[in-house]
Amino acid sequence: MFPGSMNLLSFLNDNPFVFAGIVLLFVLAVFFISMFVSVHIFEKKEW
Repeated sequence: MFPGSMNLLSFLNDNPFVFAGIVLLFVLAVFFISMFVSVHIFEKKEW
């Protein structure tokens, strides 16, 4: 593990809302990327 990881963990432990916000943003980003990719693939298919 890299040296700054423990400081980051203690920071997130003291600020659970920051951690929740980061997780929420990450989930939303993955969701939008997967939607964009599926729409892109769907448009490429010629029915």
